[in-house]
Amino acid sequence: MKAGKNNKSHDLLNPGTLTFDQALKRLRSEKQRRFVQAYLRTLCLAEAARDAGYSEKTARAAASRLFTNVNVREAILLGLEVQGRKIEAEAEDVIHEAEIVAFSSIADYIRWGSKPIIMKDEDTGEERVVGHAPYAELRNDIPEEKKRAVKKIKVTHGPYGSNVEISMYDKVRAIELLGKYFRLFEDKLKAEFDENDPLVKVLKSIDGKTRGLPPKSTESP
Repeated sequence: MKAGKNNKSHDLLNPGTLTFDQALKRLRSEKQRRFVQAYLRTLCLAEAARDAGYSEKTARAAASRLFTNVNVREAILLGLEVQGRKIEAEAEDVIHEAEIVAFSSIADYIRWGSKPIIMKDEDTGEERVVGHAPYAELRNDIPEEKKRAVKKIKVTHGPYGSNVEISMYDKVRAIELLGKYFRLFEDKLKAEFDENDPLVKVLKSIDGKTRGLPPKSTESP
């Protein structure tokens, strides 16, 4: 059976070259556009319908009807794809920051060792080593990126050299979060996330860029 002119085939998972803005513009009404934008913000069909201007009584029915519209669903999918790319970019930035902390080494920031303590004989003028004093000094070649793993640096100077105190961001926690994100512990440990941790929220969000999207309806539009 040949499809009629008004029965165009739509592949919602592969919308082709259509952009989100183009998908919004081709929707027939302002309410449809508001519904799509509200759904992308709330991920709740009924709430999106209310935000689009439907009454409390008709919101659920209107949301169900709108979501069976091919163009509305396509716009939502494209919008979620845009959101997903933003989330992925944010997640990559967060992961990179966690990696900087997790794989930092104190040797990237400080040189240390011991220096000889030299005394000069007042009578003979002869110099001799009477001991060794430990020293630590801040490196002057720390890459800008690695500085982001440092919380605080304090340098004090004494008669035999300088002393450096350096406080780093929590390396163990950064490794733990990366391990949980990449599921390195699942076989041996049931990893649990702190749902209120902002870093965890961003890292987890990349796994569900179509989160909240209801299943494709089998009803005809």
